[in-house]
Amino acid sequence: MSTLHPEARTTPKSSHRRGSKDAEQLDAKFADAKKIQKRRHAVVSQSFAEMMRARGLKDLLVTSSWKWLGFYLLCYYGLGGLFAGICLSLAGEKGAGLWDCWYRGTFLLLVQVEFDPVNAGEKLCAVLFSIVGAVCSLLMFGIIYEKFAEKKDAFAFSDRICLRRLPPDLGSHTMMTIRYANLKGHSINGVDTRLCIIKRFTDEAGEGIIRTMTLSWDGDGMVGLPPAFFITHTIDSNSPLYDSSKPPWNCNFSGIIRIFISVQGLDHESQEHVTGSADWGTAVVVPDFKFCEAYKSVSAANANVFDVNLFNDIERIKEKATFSKDEKERAKREDFGLPMPKG
Repeated sequence: MSTLHPEARTTPKSSHRRGSKDAEQLDAKFADAKKIQKRRHAVVSQSFAEMMRARGLKDLLVTSSWKWLGFYLLCYYGLGGLFAGICLSLAGEKGAGLWDCWYRGTFLLLVQVEFDPVNAGEKLCAVLFSIVGAVCSLLMFGIIYEKFAEKKDAFAFSDRICLRRLPPDLGSHTMMTIRYANLKGHSINGVDTRLCIIKRFTDEAGEGIIRTMTLSWDGDGMVGLPPAFFITHTIDSNSPLYDSSKPPWNCNFSGIIRIFISVQGLDHESQEHVTGSADWGTAVVVPDFKFCEAYKSVSAANANVFDVNLFNDIERIKEKATFSKDEKERAKREDFGLPMPKG
């Protein structure tokens, strides 16, 4: 049985690499690349914010956090109740204090009239603010229901994509590896995994053509997956990433704009349909590295526990004696058509 550690059932974050110095140096080289990616995400977030404002109040409330939603409700019943009470005071009994105004106005917004209107002005205010309170209450229940019904990604994916050479008995192909984890710590049944890339081509006239291409994953047809494991793609002659002109790795990432993954299935415990997706640029692809071993055997519980602190940790692959002298040469990013990180 394989499980996530109970304290690890939150979104994994990049931790301090305790591996080789090579991994630490690689982290430093990617620092500027991550800043560029964050700026790009900020631009995209700003665009979505503008679109949200154009779509209306409902989307703003639904996408707000629970803290902001609670703040909106406090403002509504605090300031709105005070405003309704002041209007009642002006229309009827003069000289009421702010506390009495807020008390009477809030009960109006809660559609509970705790007094008998004495004139036409108070009756009009009571009817109007009761209608506003009823509409806002229905809106509030609808927003809360939609927030509870909203489904979020059930999977976390590594912030790096590793490339490694397979040994000769496995074809000597290059394998692309992505680590994932089910945040609930349960196995997944009926798995459906999709991988694809967006690639830019150039025709004879120099015009750019952008295409979406599907990548097969090595676990196609599997009925289930453990709580945390790997999604791999073998770059052989059938892969869109294959390039025989770049031996011995025989792969080329030139022109790749984005790499996408989507995983869905049934949670083994709750039988709930869970989904997750992610995308990366080629700046996060690291050749000649692998993910650190994160499963630890716990004999007392007769289980393998996944250490989430090692989720994003990577280490350089040791040289294999079965490779030839030429194959032992360390991979360089330009050999794969990968962009060089700044710094």
